[in-house]
Amino acid sequence: MPTEPHYLYTELSNKLREDESLFDWFELGATDGLWYWDLNQPEHEWLSPQFKQTFGYANDEIPHTSEWWQANIFDEDLPGVLDNFEKHKADPAHPYDQIVRYRHKDGHTVWIRCRGLIIRDDAGNPSRMLGAHTDLTELMETREKLEAIRLDLKSRLEDVSETNKVALETAGIGIWLWDLKTNQIVWDDTMLALYELTDSAQTLEYSDWRNAVHPDDIDQVEARIQSAIRDREIFRTELRIPLEKGGIRYIKVAAEIFYDENDEPLRMRGANWDITEEKLREQELQRSNRDLEQFAYVASHDLRAPLRGIRQLATWIEEDLPSPPNEVKQHINMMHQRIDRLENLLTDILAYSRANRPVPSETTPSEQQSLTSLIRDIYTSINAPDAMTLEVETEGVDESTGVVETTKFTQVIQNLISNAVKHRNQDKTTVLVSLHCDGHQLFCEVADQNEAILPEYRDTIFDMFQTLKPRDEVEGSGMGLPISRRLVESLNGYLTYRPASVESDHINAVLNSVYNNYFCFNWPACSTPVTE
Repeated sequence: MPTEPHYLYTELSNKLREDESLFDWFELGATDGLWYWDLNQPEHEWLSPQFKQTFGYANDEIPHTSEWWQANIFDEDLPGVLDNFEKHKADPAHPYDQIVRYRHKDGHTVWIRCRGLIIRDDAGNPSRMLGAHTDLTELMETREKLEAIRLDLKSRLEDVSETNKVALETAGIGIWLWDLKTNQIVWDDTMLALYELTDSAQTLEYSDWRNAVHPDDIDQVEARIQSAIRDREIFRTELRIPLEKGGIRYIKVAAEIFYDENDEPLRMRGANWDITEEKLREQELQRSNRDLEQFAYVASHDLRAPLRGIRQLATWIEEDLPSPPNEVKQHINMMHQRIDRLENLLTDILAYSRANRPVPSETTPSEQQSLTSLIRDIYTSINAPDAMTLEVETEGVDESTGVVETTKFTQVIQNLISNAVKHRNQDKTTVLVSLHCDGHQLFCEVADQNEAILPEYRDTIFDMFQTLKPRDEVEGSGMGLPISRRLVESLNGYLTYRPASVESDHINAVLNSVYNNYFCFNWPACSTPVTE
């Protein structure tokens, strides 16, 4: 059932017919020009004043004919317009709507969206055509500029040697450019694959990248971008990409920032690569460390209680037997030794499990004593035999040279010196600690004059519970070296053993003797105030 037109529509139609000022307002405010074409006399076409003004002409400078627009439209666009006209004339459902180019009076190009509607007579024949123009010049010029910038960015991205391209593709490294003025970005194929985008011809915007990043990461990443721009630093970060089929991809990002002549940020050029496997291994290692620490804590706690009971039992036996036979005394002493050994082993297991844990208060050092003084204090605390001596040699180390996480560093030095003291062949021997600093890293060697470790043991000395001699000969848990290596590796360092060699034997100038065993490690160095 047909419905009556809305009363406001009927009212507006009547007013437009009755009041020419309303029609003029509509022509000026709602469009960039109207035209009305007599299809029975196609040379006649009324062109509104706004139509003419859009092309830079006064009302009396263009005649009301169809000849003018056909002469001023771009030659390449006219065939498409006429073809669209014929299709619309044959089928009213086919829209007459296209974007074309005209020549402005001053010579520049005017982009116009031209829409029209054919009006038919009572017999259904095309009689008139009403049309409207919308000026899209500013929009299209902006679009052309953006396309030019995109092509420029793409050419810069492609300006990489074939060798580098092969290397980057083989390594799975994606390259990107970001225009900070227009927010356009250009990615290579590897970048598109990393972010699961497929249309490399598509003009990408900053928002496309932003929407691809995990929502929990984007604020922090953007803050780092602004910080890098402000501080004129290399931008580095890690972020997560949610994948379409589920799961997370971890991405490492590094980029340099370029500035214009006014010192304003112009563009960023960077690289992304997949670190998912590395992050998953890291997470698994963290879980393993947590499990190890939990196990060590429970084992240490649960085993100490019965050990205390055994120690108490041995004490009661001693109290009940004031003058026990020598054999009983030996057995009781052996019980105390075994209990001490097991308690020390539990302590060392717990220390090993916690070696990767940072010491929050010492991540950045404050005042501390000089390294030379620190090492001498460590040696004194070990209670080495009086006949044994310590030598400390330094290179590039002064009173202001310090180390991060001093407690861990102290434990490593203490373990290595204690190891040398426990395995000494004679009391009159020397331990040498050598320190070399390059400003960022401290390289340390602890050398001793004990018998060289046999080749078959050199690969196992850093394993847990490994000892070179029976514990009845040299007391120890076999955890000193494993704990030391774990402490060093917690700061991304290394701890290795090397025997003396013909080329590198270190001759003690005082005792004229050779150091046989060298334990070498590195440690992050820093400058710090000194207190003696």
